[in-house]
Amino acid sequence: MAQASGCNVTYVSQVLHGPRDFSLEQAEAASGYLGHGPEERHYFLLLVQKARAGTGALRAYFEGQLANMKAARLNLKARIGEGANLSKENQYTYYSSWIYAAVHVALSIPELQTATAIARYYNQKPGLIREVLAFLLKAGLAVEKGNR
Repeated sequence: MAQASGCNVTYVSQVLHGPRDFSLEQAEAASGYLGHGPEERHYFLLLVQKARAGTGALRAYFEGQLANMKAARLNLKARIGEGANLSKENQYTYYSSWIYAAVHVALSIPELQTATAIARYYNQKPGLIREVLAFLLKAGLAVEKGNR
């Protein structure tokens, strides 16, 4: 991290243990080193700005910005959307057997994104898995990409 942020190891140790702060440039470089995504990077830079703020009013401003980001992040509905709204009929089908949820979850695993692979994994007949996949597609719970 020291090399990535352009400072010596002792300084990074002091930053991590409290008495020192990164500059915004060093923090941005450290954020890249840590592999932060855009939101994480923004939050990290706000933390640094808050720590470096020279007045109580400025510190309060950055605290408000951090609180807003945290509230937005905790609002799951805004982050991932409403999701698929299943009709009652589709709910009855989906929850009628373990196989629907199992296949639905299996689709998130790259090695299990074909009917044959899922059938082999769950030791089920390929025809049954194809029926389940057809239902998931029709219900909007899965999408077909190529032969997957």
